[in-house]
Amino acid sequence: MHNLHFVRTKAKGPKTAIIDVESAIENWGDENNYRRVFGCVNKRGKKTIVDKEARWTYITYKDTKKILEDTYSIPDPDAKRIWEKVYEKEPEGFEWYQIKKYAEWQLRRRWADYPNKFNIWRDTFADWDLSDVGLTEIRTSDDGKDYIVFVDMHS
Repeated sequence: MHNLHFVRTKAKGPKTAIIDVESAIENWGDENNYRRVFGCVNKRGKKTIVDKEARWTYITYKDTKKILEDTYSIPDPDAKRIWEKVYEKEPEGFEWYQIKKYAEWQLRRRWADYPNKFNIWRDTFADWDLSDVGLTEIRTSDDGKDYIVFVDMHS
């Protein structure tokens, strides 16, 4: 399964941001769980794609903001549907995985110290859970501009 994880960082330029994130997560994963850092976007919406073969090269600043706000605000519909079934009857097979996902989403929201509005330039969500959609912050420098780097995760 592929998912898009985001990493917020500060760097002197977009390619440096991408390289810094790639270096910071280089030890994550194996032959079954791998990642592909392919681009980033800055606060003004300027996108840089360094790997044109990547899955999500079409992503924009607006898409990034919506994905992260929705990930924080809206539970996975299948997970929520299965969760609601718990009160009706015993879940079966894959439904337990969906319940786990819903419970993890609820926990992340409860642990997050944010109001209902998610700020992609301040908040994090599913921090360092690179195998899920979320936003991690990695600071390798305090110099430069803010970027959100796109990471295609396969797990």
